[in-house]
Amino acid sequence: MSQSKQTVAILGFGPTAVFAARAAHDAGCDVMIFSTTDVLRTPPGAFWLHWVPPIFQDEFERHKITITGTGNAEAYSQLQWGGIFASSFPSDTVVEEGYNPEIMRQLLPNEVRFKLMDKFLTEDEIDMVADSFDFTFQTFPCKQHFKEQPPLIPFVAAAQFSSMIGKRNEVWYNGTGMGIIVREATLFGNHYLEFPKNYGITAVKQEHNMSLDGYHLIKLQDLSPLSTPVEHPNPKVTLVGRMAQWSRKVLSHDAYALVKDRIENGR
Repeated sequence: MSQSKQTVAILGFGPTAVFAARAAHDAGCDVMIFSTTDVLRTPPGAFWLHWVPPIFQDEFERHKITITGTGNAEAYSQLQWGGIFASSFPSDTVVEEGYNPEIMRQLLPNEVRFKLMDKFLTEDEIDMVADSFDFTFQTFPCKQHFKEQPPLIPFVAAAQFSSMIGKRNEVWYNGTGMGIIVREATLFGNHYLEFPKNYGITAVKQEHNMSLDGYHLIKLQDLSPLSTPVEHPNPKVTLVGRMAQWSRKVLSHDAYALVKDRIENGR
């Protein structure tokens, strides 16, 4: 008699969930995603996929992305956060290879099923899911961690889509101490501007000296640089992803290795 597949629940649906679902599928599991939507949206701003599973690495185009900083890391951090913190400011120009995030839907296995919800799962409902599946991975923050961690910091990004066709993929960090553009990026034909934390849309419009006509202004939230990594209070649930783990060092694709290790080694 054949052994039944292990079952995996993934809570939330975004880039992290895609990598988690792919890892669980590759480990031979039956996967269900619990979410309020099955529409995949990519984060705005200077975002690309740094890695894809080996079976896809020859299938998708790897783009060269030039990353440059002007000035210094301290001035960049001061502009972005209002203080001096560790950052990804490049001391020298670097060229990375990355993937267009639009390929993410193709990374999602066809066999993955969705359980669409009318609202976000409560803590009690998450516990019930965890009791019903062999493994449960949560991609959004626990409610209790909002009480324990520094508040999320609001900021604004501007996006202009399909405006830079033919341009190189470039990301520029502003460490000059001047202006209010923290980062500017031309990626996959789109143009992105990121503004300092705690700047609202009104402040951006009043202080930015170039026209933002044609840009979509988007209100976002980010982790405080004082956040510390956490674990789920229910040992049956594993947190995956930057926001869920409250770790600015975590990238979307890190979920793949974490999920696969948890399934294969039971830890």
